[in-house]
Amino acid sequence: MGNNENVNLNQGKKIKAQKIIVILVLVSLVIVSFVFAIINKTRTEELLKQMDSEYFEIKFEDEAYKVDMDLINKIGTSEISAIYKKSGMPAEETSFTGVSFKSILEELGVEYANSKTVSFHALDGYASAIGIELAVDPEQTWIVIKQEGKLLGNSTNGGKGPFMMI
Repeated sequence: MGNNENVNLNQGKKIKAQKIIVILVLVSLVIVSFVFAIINKTRTEELLKQMDSEYFEIKFEDEAYKVDMDLINKIGTSEISAIYKKSGMPAEETSFTGVSFKSILEELGVEYANSKTVSFHALDGYASAIGIELAVDPEQTWIVIKQEGKLLGNSTNGGKGPFMMI
């Protein structure tokens, strides 16, 4: 065999090795993508189940408390008026129906006197933390279920609720 034949043979082996590496990388990417898809599907199903079950949780220390429509109705809703600003729109006075956050804590028997802050975590990723004084001020923090007399609805029917903190 001549030099040219050896070079061609070596180049052929290199190309074959590169093809095998590319195939292995692609197979690995497919497997990793599949694993992430399964993990994401499971998490998405959990979030959708919670969103459609129409409840949320309040967490204080290591204790979680479930709040649903039954609890809201047991407390008894009231109508309030608040200045509400939608993204890109001017603020305007809006009527809401709901309950004060403090009344929820009291109904659940949550001991909050020694707490400094409360954090809220929505299923859509929104998170906020406020001081306990503001959170339990019945004039400031409410969980509402209606806006302008209409139920907030849930994500399945294009709503933004069924609960919203204002």
